[in-house]
Amino acid sequence: MLTLCLIVLLSPVCQAERSRSFVDAVDHTGYYVYTDSIEWSSDHEVVVDVAMIKADTNRMFVYHTRFDTAAAACQFLTSAVYSYDKKKLLLQSDTPLPARAYTPTSPLQNVVDYLLNLRNSSTKVPGE
Repeated sequence: MLTLCLIVLLSPVCQAERSRSFVDAVDHTGYYVYTDSIEWSSDHEVVVDVAMIKADTNRMFVYHTRFDTAAAACQFLTSAVYSYDKKKLLLQSDTPLPARAYTPTSPLQNVVDYLLNLRNSSTKVPGE
């Protein structure tokens, strides 16, 4: 059942209909957050779907990600790789990867900053 839910959640049709916000770009890679997926589990832990679109390779990587802002660490819980132009699923994994640190200059830090700004703004954050 979990696998079926992940397939539906990560399907190209579902991705196209979701609310995706641009966060940052480095070289040929854009970083986005699906704002409809934000779930704060504590004051410093958030789970969210993050997309990385690599224009030079025509790939979109979607990661269901847990951020621990206090530890400056993230963990990719699930992942999917798409052909960006055709929105075709190429690879998928629901095996969580080990948590890893991100640096203050990392695009993932910019994702965290974006999430914290949303949380601290007067706008209601989806998932809260």
